[in-house]
Amino acid sequence: WILIDRCGKHFGTILNYLRDGNVGLPTNSQELEEILAEAKFYCIAGLVNLCEKTLENRNTVLSPVCQVEFPEARIYEETLNSFLYENRPGPDQELMRATSVGGVYGPGVGVTSCTSDEEEDRRNHHRLIKHDKEYSE
Repeated sequence: WILIDRCGKHFGTILNYLRDGNVGLPTNSQELEEILAEAKFYCIAGLVNLCEKTLENRNTVLSPVCQVEFPEARIYEETLNSFLYENRPGPDQELMRATSVGGVYGPGVGVTSCTSDEEEDRRNHHRLIKHDKEYSE
């Protein structure tokens, strides 16, 4: 029995290389570097060379996939503009009627929702007038 105190994540790749002399390497550079570290630990020179050559080829061929050219303020501005200038249909008239003074139940049937601050101000003004008339009688 031999105890190997290593993570087993890439041990299958190491075994396959030892069996076949060749192995498919991952496309992820981080995983490739992890396999390289394991190959160095186990002193498998062929796999070390294969990993190093693959990393060199990827570093020379690959260019950055994405470059950020706009500061954050520009991104926020573009997002706000898309909300401001998108083409949307007007408000749903049925919804506006249902949420206006009285709603679908008619005036004074316990519905107190308002569609705007102006409408709420008008409602409060009418209540004050009604209250003043009742008080003066």
